[in-house]
Amino acid sequence: MNHDTPLSEINVTNLVDVMLVLLVLFMITAPLLKGGLDVDLPETRAARPLEGAEGVTVTIRADGELRVDDVKVPESELAAIVAAKAGGDEPSTSSRAMGS
Repeated sequence: MNHDTPLSEINVTNLVDVMLVLLVLFMITAPLLKGGLDVDLPETRAARPLEGAEGVTVTIRADGELRVDDVKVPESELAAIVAAKAGGDEPSTSSRAMGS
């Protein structure tokens, strides 16, 4: 037998084996995808969302300027303005420090 000649036959046994395995796999999973599964979801008892529960944003710029909700305020009035915007409740406050 001459080893210099290329092999002209293709062995398709491995290809047929893989295709048969895939065929069986899809035959088993296809009915599950069509029918679906029944799932019992739990009931929720969530409270309704709070209305007007927006927080107060305090920004401190690099030059020391204070802003409450993008309005410039003096440092001496900061606590009073935040308390007034909160309306007597504990506000949700976020702070931003802007600088270089």
